[in-house]
Amino acid sequence: MSALKPSTPWAMNESQEMNNSDNTITLLNGTTLDCYPKTEHQDCLEEKDAREEKRQDLKFFLDHTHDFYKNADKIFQDSRMFLAPVPKCGWFSNPILGVLLEWWIYGKEEFRKDKEGNDALTFNMIGNPMTGSHLCECVYPDGTITKIRHKSFMYVMDEYRSISSRYKGAKSFDAYSLQEVWEILSSDPNDASSMLAAKLRIQESRNVKLNKQLSALQNRYDELSKKFEQICIKHYQKELDEFRDEYKRREQETEDEIEKIREQRRALRAQFKSGALDLMTYQELVSPLARMRRQLETKLKVFKAEQIHQLLSNNDITYITINNYINNDTSYPNSEQQ
Repeated sequence: MSALKPSTPWAMNESQEMNNSDNTITLLNGTTLDCYPKTEHQDCLEEKDAREEKRQDLKFFLDHTHDFYKNADKIFQDSRMFLAPVPKCGWFSNPILGVLLEWWIYGKEEFRKDKEGNDALTFNMIGNPMTGSHLCECVYPDGTITKIRHKSFMYVMDEYRSISSRYKGAKSFDAYSLQEVWEILSSDPNDASSMLAAKLRIQESRNVKLNKQLSALQNRYDELSKKFEQICIKHYQKELDEFRDEYKRREQETEDEIEKIREQRRALRAQFKSGALDLMTYQELVSPLARMRRQLETKLKVFKAEQIHQLLSNNDITYITINNYINNDTSYPNSEQQ
């Protein structure tokens, strides 16, 4: 499919700014596209790996530049293809595919032709805005790259900025990679469901990658949480040990008192079964024992809650950390390990 034809000058009107308040962008041809929030976590690559990835992305872009140009009509139908990031090309810092396409299509002919009128898309700009000196590069359909000069540095940049300024907020939305755009464009053009199937495959692949990233982040979070809790325990070792020892002492005393109450209940129940006590007398004697047990349990809970609250007031230790330590959870270091 051939590229869109250059439009009339109205298309370059800078007053037609993008509107992302409702998650949409309006293209120069008047098409309004729905945009999607970003969902994919960006990997943090080592500097060497990041440079190599950008180099490969730029090569892929240049290998398919004219293919993207010829399929601009399809790209202009999906915001994720339109917003696909393109590697930095000189002063075209972090451009997006749709902006370059609009620049080529609606801009001056010399941005898509060389001096002899051959198809040659300008993609790189190096220059000095103070002196106006510059040198551009263009790519031919066969992938050949050559130098090309335009009128001036500001001439080229003003034309580019008049379009790119429309999409300042676009990078907050989801976008396909150049490889994903090409996968979609490579689908059967005669089958309406083929392009949709390609998009679904891309989304499934993204979901798998996202799940792996989430799993890795969860593992990292658990690891850091564990280290933080151990630091907290070490910092409050004395307070935690004193709290635990006192709590265990009180817990044992409470259990001893409750056991005495159980023995009294068993004795009363035996008297009731033997007929030595009637039901009313039995209930009158048992009810106070039940209240005594609840009071003992409540007193222990109140002591524990007050001590935990006091430790939590420092805002650098968690309830779970304190509770697990007091309960001798083996997954947390005890004082001997510290």
